[in-house]
Amino acid sequence: QQVALELYRNISRGPLIIPTFDQYIAVNELLSDNVNALGASGDLLSQTEFGRAFTNLLYKGSLHFAPRGDDVTSFVEYMNTTFTSFQTIEHYIHDTEEEAVDFILNSESDIPALALIVLRQITPEKVNYVIRQNYTTLPNTNQVIEEAVIGLNEAYQDYFFSGFLTLQSAVDNWAFNYTNAISGPNNPSAPASCTGAPQATFVPYPTPEYNQNPFYNQV
Repeated sequence: QQVALELYRNISRGPLIIPTFDQYIAVNELLSDNVNALGASGDLLSQTEFGRAFTNLLYKGSLHFAPRGDDVTSFVEYMNTTFTSFQTIEHYIHDTEEEAVDFILNSESDIPALALIVLRQITPEKVNYVIRQNYTTLPNTNQVIEEAVIGLNEAYQDYFFSGFLTLQSAVDNWAFNYTNAISGPNNPSAPASCTGAPQATFVPYPTPEYNQNPFYNQV
């Protein structure tokens, strides 16, 4: 647990750059090796709030894709040829999104699901896909604001450590190529500004440092 916490502190202190799939799996393997070495203590860690929030980093999960078809076949091939670590991940292709969800919820496997990626519409006119993950690994989207919080709320970082943004980046990069949306000699019709999927870097909105909430002190 100490190794995981120290790595988390080092990564989260500055701007967060979305890791590639290979980078994410490398961190996953580092942490999972340490958790496995803990034995029973590692199992206990997985039951804590920290363990549930970082399930996707502490344990190597499986990837699921739907619906079966040319789009999914192309994306899986892209993952397999672009990221060497993809070959170390169990992955499944399902006929429909509903069948995929049913398989994940009723699976007796000890391997958790990292994500279900559903490619609903991939065309030059519209790209529509969904990444579904266990809700315990992502920020609570049912809560609009924190009523009282001291300092910066770091819940947004869960999108990094869950692998959500890593998978989103992978799908975006594939989709830009798959739909010929990148400008170049072989695609002169695309605008010159279309150079590929945007690469994002995340930082907290700059605010003055404080250690108390002056508004609530007056109430």
